[in-house]
Amino acid sequence: MVTALMISLAKLTMGLISIGGPLILLIALFHVRDHWKSIIEGIACKELNSPDLRGLVTVNIKCALLSKRCTVGIDMWNCSDERIWDVIEGLRVNLPSHVRLVVNGIAAHSPKAIFLLEIRRITQGTILGDVLGDVVEN
Repeated sequence: MVTALMISLAKLTMGLISIGGPLILLIALFHVRDHWKSIIEGIACKELNSPDLRGLVTVNIKCALLSKRCTVGIDMWNCSDERIWDVIEGLRVNLPSHVRLVVNGIAAHSPKAIFLLEIRRITQGTILGDVLGDVVEN
């Protein structure tokens, strides 16, 4: 009787571990992803916190669940070219190397010039530069 109770208790424990283990792992992965996202948000918002950018900039941050890879998407509308490059330079310097920066927008001087700029920080040992950009003229 006692051995049957111990076997039942062992089966119950193994069942709870097999059901709860993956759930706890998934919750831990979500927690780590959200932690990385909050760190990246803090860096991006600190750089974009100026009165002349309010209402002209939106930020979208996406982080992967199983890696540190993040993408910071910034939409800048009706900003001067100098201001756009100042923001890009500040973010490029302050963001970690595993974060990709994608900037979309329309320049203030020409509403027909729509641009998409993608910036990746390349580590040592690669031949490519660290700025990749595409300009689309409409």
